[in-house]
Amino acid sequence: MNFCDHQSPQMLPRPPKLKNYGQTLL
Repeated sequence: MNFCDHQSPQMLPRPPKLKNYGQTLL
């Protein structure tokens, strides 16, 4: 659950992108 740190700070403010990234990591 540390994918947030892996992603840039620009992805944090983007909920739709975070959801997509989370699914890819899973």
